[in-house]
Amino acid sequence: IKAYEKAIEINPKDEKAWNNKGVGLLKLKRYEEAIKTSEKAIEINPKNAVAWNNKGASLGELKRYKGAINAFEKAIEINPKDVEAWNNKGVSLGELNRYEEAENAFEEAIKINPKYAKAWFSKAFYLGELKRYKEAIKFYEKAIEINPKYDKAWFNKGNELAKLKRHEEAIKAFEKAIEINPNDDKAWHNKGVGFSNLKRYEEAIKASEKAIEINPNDDKAWYTKGAYLTNLKRYEEAIKSFEKAIEINPNDDKAWHYKGYCLTNLKRYEEAIKASEKAIEIN
Repeated sequence: IKAYEKAIEINPKDEKAWNNKGVGLLKLKRYEEAIKTSEKAIEINPKNAVAWNNKGASLGELKRYKGAINAFEKAIEINPKDVEAWNNKGVSLGELNRYEEAENAFEEAIKINPKYAKAWFSKAFYLGELKRYKEAIKFYEKAIEINPKYDKAWFNKGNELAKLKRHEEAIKAFEKAIEINPNDDKAWHNKGVGFSNLKRYEEAIKASEKAIEINPNDDKAWYTKGAYLTNLKRYEEAIKSFEKAIEINPNDDKAWHYKGYCLTNLKRYEEAIKASEKAIEIN
């Protein structure tokens, strides 16, 4: 960013420097600044499709989807073959639950460039939102065919397979995501859930522990580890996991409930009542 600022200082009309500064700010999640920077590039050259797209991307990150759509449409008006703008427009339309229009935008991106994996991924995501899981899987597979290292596509494919109770296949998809990105705590967590659905609790615990190792502040991973330990009747250990989940998220009513359940099984009734009362108080 400093280098681009230096270039702008030398030539305040350098639209590429303004563009690139905007991209840098977007990556740093400094969205308001990124918008202003993109607007500066647009002021210099209103036909700068990249700047319009960047502005739209920042607006989208701020959940200002209508403004984002307007910016993407401006980029498309300037460059009708801008696949990124078509894809981004589709994402913003999807966030507004305008799924049919979103699907059309993704189709347009795919028509322009059938090798643009992101558009296949985006279409798959919104098919999943519409509970069209089998179709979603096919589109994730297309994204993966184009880019076999697309870890998010593997992860989302796993989620859709899990919804169809195809747990063995889901686990394999999560393993593929992990192979690409070993620090994906969510993939480890969901792999654990897959093992649990197959009643393979020891493996589920190991996967949860890996998720916790990567992200010790994930209350869901602590909770699920506790649930797997409960299924194995390892109540003392389960209580410790539930307590950790509660420490991170004191309003986790399920963790309080199952802590109470484990205490009941250990005949620690007074403590069990207190835990159950806490669960009821929350929900």
